[in-house]
Amino acid sequence: MRRVYNYREWGGLLTYYGKNLERKIGLDGRLYLYSKDMFQDYMNEALGHVSISKLEELYNPDAMFLHSGYHSALIDLVKKHSNWELVCQDGESNLYIHQRLFLE
Repeated sequence: MRRVYNYREWGGLLTYYGKNLERKIGLDGRLYLYSKDMFQDYMNEALGHVSISKLEELYNPDAMFLHSGYHSALIDLVKKHSNWELVCQDGESNLYIHQRLFLE
């Protein structure tokens, strides 16, 4: 897994625990590093206002690590898209893996 689209609050932990891996995290909690437009784009994505195909085009993620509440609209879109498979879920988190990883 090289690129992860993630809930911003989990970005720091993903970066810390994956520091020895070649992995790119989508966003972390250090909002001062990101432009207002980039954060607005993230909000629109979380609200499901951006198609999964557009997210794939923009970020080319291998995985999506999403919060059940914050990303509920985005999760609804991911569930309907055939390129993604839910591989792990608990009360707050949902891990989807792109089908291409199963083919490698």
